Amino acid sequence: MVEEILFVIFSICIIVQGIYILAYFSKLLNFSMSENSNSSLPISIVIAARNEAANLPRLINQLVAQKYHNYEIIIVNDRSTDNSIEVLSELGSKTERIVVIEIAELPDGWNGKKHALVKGIEASKNPYILVTDADCIPDSSNWISTMTGRFSDDIDFILGFSRYEESPGFLNHFIRYETLWTAIQYLSMALAGRPYMGVGRNLAYRKSTFLNFGFLGVENVMGGDDDLFVNQYANSKNTRIQIHPDSITTSMPKTSWSDYFKQKIRHLSAGKHYRKKDRTRLGVFALCNLSGWILLFYLLLSGFNPLWILTIFGFRSIVFYSIFTRIGQKLGVRIAPLTLPLLDLFFNLFHLVAGFRALTAKRIKWS
Repeated sequence: MVEEILFVIFSICIIVQGIYILAYFSKLLNFSMSENSNSSLPISIVIAARNEAANLPRLINQLVAQKYHNYEIIIVNDRSTDNSIEVLSELGSKTERIVVIEIAELPDGWNGKKHALVKGIEASKNPYILVTDADCIPDSSNWISTMTGRFSDDIDFILGFSRYEESPGFLNHFIRYETLWTAIQYLSMALAGRPYMGVGRNLAYRKSTFLNFGFLGVENVMGGDDDLFVNQYANSKNTRIQIHPDSITTSMPKTSWSDYFKQKIRHLSAGKHYRKKDRTRLGVFALCNLSGWILLFYLLLSGFNPLWILTIFGFRSIVFYSIFTRIGQKLGVRIAPLTLPLLDLFFNLFHLVAGFRALTAKRIKWS
């Protein structure tokens, strides 16, 4: 009797996953990658940097080389203890596009990165903002034009995609899988008229929208300098996505599990501040994913009709992995198909642990 009940729950979990995969995620697979270049919009690129002396030259050289006329580069040097100021001074002497803002102290009640972004945006002279991170590089010299070309009179947010560099090892493979999976969810939901987050490595928005709302109410929250702003103020009418190859940026991934775990805790900790409807929607899907895997193993070990169990889960996996792989190809992320079941299982277990830690963590640092 217990196995029959668990089989029903297992089937419901698979059905729910199927609804999300076919109703939401397939939208991204069928989305037309429009270039929509508009070179007339005045843009301010804002980067909050702390101890990024090693990364700033590569980023700034790529930004200066952009095929765009009307833009400025604002670097907010947030209490750095390395030689960032010397690096920025040297780079700034080569071009008038660079504006450097130095922050010596952090006001009470503020998170460091949010405060740095606010200061950079307030100092910007243009009505449109494009943000990225110091360790992130645009893949194309048309990055600015391709991202901002999606703006129109009624659009406040452009959600972009940022991938991680590929290198050998399971950690790198998993990071790229997790990043792609996260992107599939937030980009697909935006296409369905339910935007809930973006990534600060590749995000554009109106300056006026930020100045009207900004980080109101979440100034001291660690993380969420990108997704909380989007979560609170993006909607079906004022948000678009951009996934054209020229719009993508690439970051350097963490190289140790401890550093990556800390990064994910910081990212996931922002989730508890999402709108209730977004927490519910994401929570239901995550719960069905994890429960599906747990019940798969339990029912197989109990000997309950393994043919039915494997057939149902196998069909779910074929559909999911097929869409996942094809979207990855579309976004330039190569994931070996044979590793997907392992990555899928590990992802659910990893997020169970990291999510619990994020919900219970009292102090999380931005470095």
